[in-house]
Amino acid sequence: MTPYERLSWDSDFFGFEVYRIQNGHADVAQCLSDLKGRARLVYLAAAGETEAALLDTYNGRLADIKTTFEKDVEGPVALSPFISSYTTNPAEEALIRLGIESGVYSRFKVDDNFEEEKYKELYRLWVMNSVSRKIAKEVLVYRQQEQLSGLITLGEKGGNGDIGLVAVDPASRGKGVGMALMAAAEAWSRRQGYRQLQVVTQGANTPACNLYQKCGFHIARIEYFYHFWL
Repeated sequence: MTPYERLSWDSDFFGFEVYRIQNGHADVAQCLSDLKGRARLVYLAAAGETEAALLDTYNGRLADIKTTFEKDVEGPVALSPFISSYTTNPAEEALIRLGIESGVYSRFKVDDNFEEEKYKELYRLWVMNSVSRKIAKEVLVYRQQEQLSGLITLGEKGGNGDIGLVAVDPASRGKGVGMALMAAAEAWSRRQGYRQLQVVTQGANTPACNLYQKCGFHIARIEYFYHFWL
């Protein structure tokens, strides 16, 4: 197996060559040396922290502590009457703004080597492709008195229910919107026959981590995600 691969979508989207070193490949330094002059950006997901000397040599930075939460799908719970399936396509701007808001802790936002507009465009595409059901099976929203306050996108990964985007409007935080969306996501997963529900977030995203733990999720795995700018 090749120790690294070119990421076509990322390369086309960002306008420069992006590669990924395969998980578990031992000689990361050799891979980075090989890719110098070929790649502009290299992703590395590692089980542990990478040596500072390697980061210094190859202009690397810790971009994210990728944290996966899981929960066994449980029995029926009371659902909020303000939750509904989102069927408007293309998405309204209020929904796109929520999607962009969900990415404020994203590695594409916190790594200042990326242009701000590219991060926004990435999340705009994520919302639009979710609403069109290209990359999501369901999109649920929390809407009260015509006010769009929350968003959650749902799909499948590894035979389990999978949460993509979760966002709550800043003005509606602390009012139970996030918990209502998570309960609806679990109910959807149960109807689909999934036995587990999972969601990935950034370790630095304390509000999201707290929400998931409050909803009964536990940390299943952690990965250290690095960007090397060559």
